[in-house]
Amino acid sequence: MTAITYSNLAPVPSAHMEELSALAKDRKEPLWVAVGAFAYGVMIGKRMERARRKRNQS
Repeated sequence: MTAITYSNLAPVPSAHMEELSALAKDRKEPLWVAVGAFAYGVMIGKRMERARRKRNQS
């Protein structure tokens, strides 16, 4: 399973983004740090996958 496929399985509804942002600002618990790290990892994975596909097309 690719990172893009995995991240599209359960997207966060835009209506809840403000609530999640408010929660993340108030809390610096390890859970929120882990959630942020996971999201960052998925973003980097998407970039790497996109770059790999671009390289293979040339």
